Amino acid sequence: MHPFACLPATWYHLAVMPKEFPRLIIALTVTALVVGFLVAVVERITREPIATAEARAFTKALRSILPPDSPAPQPVVITLDDGTTNTVYIAGKAIAIEIATPNGYGGEIDILLGFDKDDTLYGYSVIRQHETPGLGDKIKSPHFANTLLKRNAFATDWRVTKDGGDIDAITAATVSSRAVLDAIRSALPLLRTTRINVAEPM
Repeated sequence: MHPFACLPATWYHLAVMPKEFPRLIIALTVTALVVGFLVAVVERITREPIATAEARAFTKALRSILPPDSPAPQPVVITLDDGTTNTVYIAGKAIAIEIATPNGYGGEIDILLGFDKDDTLYGYSVIRQHETPGLGDKIKSPHFANTLLKRNAFATDWRVTKDGGDIDAITAATVSSRAVLDAIRSALPLLRTTRINVAEPM
């Protein structure tokens, strides 16, 4: 019998527990090390396949937003008047721009915009978003895309009609709609600078 077994249960556990601490600490430490090692191994194994899959998805989205007769898009770094730099993609006379906005209902929204030689919005694709399923995530829908496409970048008021602009917001998802339009407006200086300095003349 344990020498403390005759003590009340609470006193017994308090008396025995200190002797168990070293073994508990060792067990927890070993468990933490093993789990940490396994997580690191899994992350290392999956890092490259994930990166490859993301790169393929981005390339596919990039080609989908440009006119089909466009050459392969080439990345070009553009510096704006305020000193900020951004990467755009030149495909002959077409231009693709990846732009993000932090103003989504669920956080950052990252989109790809493709403009043809006349600066008309030819393609639109949502790369990342965390909007409400069934509401804000309709920014990915063909219906919303169709409200944006075939509009000239500089002749369109890229605001929702509620704010005096040209674009109908998604029902019950005005914040998400505004966020996308914020991103498009942010892309216009990049488009203008790229058109003037880099892209093939019209």
